[in-house]
Amino acid sequence: MFSGVYDLILSNFLYFWLIIAILFLLFEMGSPGLFFFLAFFFGAIIAAGSTIFTDSVILQGIIFLSGSVLSFLVLHFWVKKRFSREKHHEHTNVSALKGKRAIVIKIIPADISNFGSVKVGGEIWSARSIESKEILVGDTVEIIEIKGASLIVRKI
Repeated sequence: MFSGVYDLILSNFLYFWLIIAILFLLFEMGSPGLFFFLAFFFGAIIAAGSTIFTDSVILQGIIFLSGSVLSFLVLHFWVKKRFSREKHHEHTNVSALKGKRAIVIKIIPADISNFGSVKVGGEIWSARSIESKEILVGDTVEIIEIKGASLIVRKI
């Protein structure tokens, strides 16, 4: 007589862990990309499997927590490895100007305290020479670096 009730309680814990697993899976679907709730999903699935081997609810809870932590670590390193590959970053804005060529439209004097002007991709920039040499109008220069709102250039 008691055996049937005991089996019913054990099967309820199996269903309890499965329901918890489904809830965590639904939470994960509601917050894609985090993989946070997915670890708890796997922990609940492992705890549901543990109901076959143990009757202790405390042990099942410990298995749930340790399975969740283990799943979190595995998912963390898998996601980190998968999505943080070294990717070529495209330079944008001002940093994209380094290495480009420009045409001098106003003489760049040899004195580094004075500025000339260059045209880069349709934009006009103030420029200074890195070599302290005068660069004439029409010369092509290479942009070495950007300091503030002016370019440091070298004659090609």
